[in-house]
Amino acid sequence: MISVRKQALACQDGTIRTIQYSIPVVHSLYRDRYAFRESISDVVIQHLLTEQKARIKCRDVVKKIAVFKNRLAIQLSDRVLVYDSAADDPLDMHYRIQHKLLKNFECQLLVVTAHHIVLCQECRGQKEREWVLDSPVRYIRQLGGPPTRESLIVGMESGQTVKITLNSVFPVPLIRVGCAVKCLDLSCNRDKLAVIDESNTLSVHSLRTKEILFREPEAASVAWNQINNEILCYSGPDALHVKAGEFPSHQQAVDVSEHFLLC
Repeated sequence: MISVRKQALACQDGTIRTIQYSIPVVHSLYRDRYAFRESISDVVIQHLLTEQKARIKCRDVVKKIAVFKNRLAIQLSDRVLVYDSAADDPLDMHYRIQHKLLKNFECQLLVVTAHHIVLCQECRGQKEREWVLDSPVRYIRQLGGPPTRESLIVGMESGQTVKITLNSVFPVPLIRVGCAVKCLDLSCNRDKLAVIDESNTLSVHSLRTKEILFREPEAASVAWNQINNEILCYSGPDALHVKAGEFPSHQQAVDVSEHFLLC
């Protein structure tokens, strides 16, 4: 996701020029917590249910952000900072620094879990495990799980999706779609996978039978309900769709374009 901006310049020769430049949007979402980069060097964390916000001033370029439960990881130019809020208070927004990793990690995506930073860097900076996949990774979704045994689902440029568990060296293949994966999510019973590919086509697959249960064009993002295995939410052009089981989708118009959905 990229933010495109324009700037006008007045020159000494009397001409006016405009420059168009793009700034990648750096953000992360886990359930009811959303973190995003602001002013290049600040990180804002928002609780989506209470609408409370907290700001962390990093005084350096924020390269990547990852959120998981009460944990927040921020990658700067030469280090990674790991913050925690109170684990026993789901509404606490006071983040305190817990770890400083004084290394420059070159990675496309950053994921944080209870005890690890993925791609596979233990909290003291020691590489513990590495997975070599047959195609570049385009999307990672954090599924949670017991500490040190959390699971991830990964979508690749080849269209293949896999499930990775942090204490296992073997990725588990799930399903393959026709082109690169743009977004994906797994239902709460772990039996249905929703995938949006590069053509913006949403397809819902049964992991038991491998059949396609539902397909919809012009989708941007998707999320399963965390309690009801039959409820799926996805976004389209200026609209939010909610689908329950075999019933037709319910559509609601929205006047802003959202990138992530919390169902």
